[in-house]
Amino acid sequence: MSNEGIMYEFKEFGKNMQIVAICTVLGFLSITPLIALIFMFIALGNIKRASLQLNDSYLMEYRSKYISSFILGIIGGPILAIGIVVIVFSAINLFLPFDWIIISVGITIVLIALTLVIISGIIQMQAWEKFKLFLVEKGEIFPKRITDEALSGADKLKTAALMYLLGFLLITLLIGFILQVIGYFKLAKFNMLELSYKPKSESLQALPEQNYQQQIAIPSDIPKFCPVCGAKLSGKGKYCPLCGSEIL
Repeated sequence: MSNEGIMYEFKEFGKNMQIVAICTVLGFLSITPLIALIFMFIALGNIKRASLQLNDSYLMEYRSKYISSFILGIIGGPILAIGIVVIVFSAINLFLPFDWIIISVGITIVLIALTLVIISGIIQMQAWEKFKLFLVEKGEIFPKRITDEALSGADKLKTAALMYLLGFLLITLLIGFILQVIGYFKLAKFNMLELSYKPKSESLQALPEQNYQQQIAIPSDIPKFCPVCGAKLSGKGKYCPLCGSEIL
């Protein structure tokens, strides 16, 4: 496992998340959501490579759940729009005749879409929870300040997903947007990683072995031959095995 390789992937992850955060803030520009989406998937590529190096199941689950959430959201959004259009157009007799059957079909489409969107939000919450669990379990490989920022960011992104699920309250959409931006910027702190950083635990793990070697070191002043008869000594015991003389 290359520590420098892991640091590199998370540093790049931080850079990409910073772009995602900036594009989220500038979401009112038509092209920025697409840019944010592109760099989010590039960041997920960093996570994939890091998870392979670390062999960490939490990171793997985070990535897979986030992608699943995205796919369901992409499917649910257009379906929801279609259902609403069917209901509205039929209700006002525009392009579609006013018919309760058509309206019922529209309502069914909307309910299916809402189900997909809700499942998408729940899975996204689970994804950020997996990322938090990774940081709790292996966060010591990063500087503490960065781990703390990332934990806070993942928690805010998890809450943001919940706020979006409660979007029918309207105010929660604004709260979710603010939390999402803050969360992305906190994850962008990975950009501050130094590639040469090594966890303190690695240096501490070497100490017991060094102490053990010091403890079992054999003093150089132990006699190797009996001073009386000249017999070779094993270094064990206080008496010569040949003549019985006491070894000083």
